[in-house]
Amino acid sequence: MIYMSKAIRELLRVKCQIESHLRAAQAELDAINNAIEVLRRAESQPSSLSSQPTLMPQRSEFWGLTLPDACRRVVGEHPVLPSEVRDILIQRGYPVPKLGRRRLLNYVFVTLKRLSEPDKDLVRGTKDGKFAVHKPAKEASLVPENGLLESSPLAA
Repeated sequence: MIYMSKAIRELLRVKCQIESHLRAAQAELDAINNAIEVLRRAESQPSSLSSQPTLMPQRSEFWGLTLPDACRRVVGEHPVLPSEVRDILIQRGYPVPKLGRRRLLNYVFVTLKRLSEPDKDLVRGTKDGKFAVHKPAKEASLVPENGLLESSPLAA
């Protein structure tokens, strides 16, 4: 009887391990199937940028950068939506999380909100009524050549 219980426990343990390996293998198969689908869609849409494939660069311009640093590089002086930032990141070779483009959009959105808090690198704005960010205008272009503003008491 005791040997039967040990055998059952051992079989249950092995079963759990196999199920775990099967879940991991299924997740990898799903990722491969998604990658194949992306490549098929990209192959069916002619690229006007270049004749060489740009989906899987060996080394992107974002190599070794954190997501906030990559977002800072993408955002310019004109307001951009988080979805536009995500698309540019992917186009330029930023790695997409295993959970996909939608998860990357969530990460980008949160990162842009954090970077656009007061006294941070970016400025919040709107584009088509939606949350957008941009870099602040160059302060040097706002200050006259003499360095004094018209409303300043020192300007008189």
